[in-house]
Amino acid sequence: MELKGKVVVVTGAGSGIGRACALALADQGADIVAADGDRGRLDAVVAQLSRRGVRSIGLRTDVSKDSHVRNLARDGIAAMGQVDVLINDASLDFDASLEQLEMDDWERIIQTNLLGVVRTARAFAPQMVERGGGHIISTASFGALVPDRPATIAYDTSKSGVIGFSQALAAALAPAGVAVSVLCYGYIRRYLDEEHWIEGVEGLTEGAETEREVSAAEIAGLVVDGLHHRRFLILSDPSGSELLAERWRHLDREAVP
Repeated sequence: MELKGKVVVVTGAGSGIGRACALALADQGADIVAADGDRGRLDAVVAQLSRRGVRSIGLRTDVSKDSHVRNLARDGIAAMGQVDVLINDASLDFDASLEQLEMDDWERIIQTNLLGVVRTARAFAPQMVERGGGHIISTASFGALVPDRPATIAYDTSKSGVIGFSQALAAALAPAGVAVSVLCYGYIRRYLDEEHWIEGVEGLTEGAETEREVSAAEIAGLVVDGLHHRRFLILSDPSGSELLAERWRHLDREAVP
């Protein structure tokens, strides 16, 4: 997809990967509808976007609320005339074991991480179908493909749902020319600052582990590449596909104590 002149909605655009995606797509010439639940962060990213010479607006949005997402679609399309790309990056993440999690915690994370993606797809896909094209990218994680960390059980469950939903959505929208992708990056081991993380992809055999610094800008570059090539699975580390294949080969052994 040629991005110059296209209109992109980015949820979770106020920080981290969402903000990096908004800025990277603006650098490609796309106009941006930035959505985030934090007004201060939203205003800051819109100021950055305006200095890039593209059209941009910021809409305060909580993707766990139906009314917020309806307003995002209504106001975004009214301001820009159309939406060509939707980037779903808004999510909640916290470490807690099954024993520590209350049902309210499960409901919060599912409402935001999974049903937030469903809400935005329902809001924006119809006009993409009507116009005969578009692209929806949703952030999952490598932990959703290989969910083996007890401390992220709720997060990984929600993001596994994002992958399943995206696969079904891709099949549903393909006849109309609308592409669907999921972004999966490695485990976030240590938060460094607003732009950088240490990424560790846990191996599936004893002692097999890699760890490297990953920037939000690097991940955003992969999103741009995924848009250009209409790739369904966008991995931050090419070795992730090998680890995934190895995991599935050994899946039948995991129920044995």
